[in-house]
Amino acid sequence: MKKLFQITKKNKVKFIFNIKKIKFFVNKKNFKTNIFRDKIFDYVINCAGVEAIKIANKTFPDSKFPRNYLVRGVYFKTMQKFKLRRIIYRAMVPGVIRERIDTTPLLDGGYIFGPSVEKSKTTNKKS
Repeated sequence: MKKLFQITKKNKVKFIFNIKKIKFFVNKKNFKTNIFRDKIFDYVINCAGVEAIKIANKTFPDSKFPRNYLVRGVYFKTMQKFKLRRIIYRAMVPGVIRERIDTTPLLDGGYIFGPSVEKSKTTNKKS
């Protein structure tokens, strides 16, 4: 992530971190924000985690975004040696959300498997 940050920053990508309230002003081709009023952006990447869908719905009220179904996941860590050097994901079908287990090598030589999923007993409200 650090390397990706460095590369994109060199290419004049603007980053906004830890902003509690942000407004986007959208026209047909680009964006402005209440943070950088004098700048126009062609693209905005929403990396707000569990708040991303809520922000997207506020920014684009006429668009349809998926509902946010929050679940708790747990990972299993092992220091067992495997010959894996990359993350392995289950094959996904576009538009179909299924439980998955990923295998991720760690910098310390271990691996994590997961996530397991604990489904909520209550229905989550629309974000």
